[in-house]
Parts: sequence; structure tokens; C-alpha cells
Amino acid sequence: MLEVEWHKCTKGNWCNIYKIDANHRNIKGFIGQYIVWSGSTEAERTILIVGYGDIKKSILQFRKDIAIKAFEHLGVFITWCDIPNSLKKNIHNYLVKTLNPKMTTNTEGGKEEPIELPVW
Repeated sequence: MLEVEWHKCTKGNWCNIYKIDANHRNIKGFIGQYIVWSGSTEAERTILIVGYGDIKKSILQFRKDIAIKAFEHLGVFITWCDIPNSLKKNIHNYLVKTLNPKMTTNTEGGKEEPIELPVW
């Protein structure tokens, strides 16, 4: 299993996608794996999207997405980590199978690469 550090915002809290500074030095230019979910508690948590890409661009895109905006009243959060580009397809497959996101259901074929999940 690939061990990673899932990023959090200030004071160890998960980053609210509508409040995070997308130009922060830890975000701007960062390319990696991300998970977007709604709900502040385990009982409320719904995984919305998993993906790989430019974190700043993803945050800005998700803020405009009407399907994600529908969950804003529950809180919409994002975390991201650095992974080897060569593993992105296999990690994506693992996350889709494991987390069953509401808005990302397609796997990219091939193997799955287990990755450490965030500790919610």
C-alpha cells in the first residue's frame, strides 16, 4: 500500500472547497491525487469525486459545478496528496472501487494500486 500525506488546512482541519485560498503556496502549481466529499461527520460523509490533476484548477472548477454546489449546505471538502504520475491510473481505479464516488464512476482499466486513505 502506498503511504501518502493527505493535505489539510489550518489547525489540522479538512479544507472547505469554498473557503480555501486556491492561490496558497501549498496549492498553486501542485499536481496530484484528490478526493472531494461532503459532510462534516462520518454519518454524513458522501464521496463526490476522486481524481488526479492540478489542485488549484480543480478547486476553481468544482466551485462552479452545480452538482457539487448542491452539497454546499453539508460542507464540501477536498484533500490531496502527491503520487507518482506512473501510478495515477491504478490509484484512480483503487479509489473508485474503494470509495464509490457519486460523480466519478469510471475506472481506467487495468490494475488497482492501493493507497492509504485519509483518516477522517
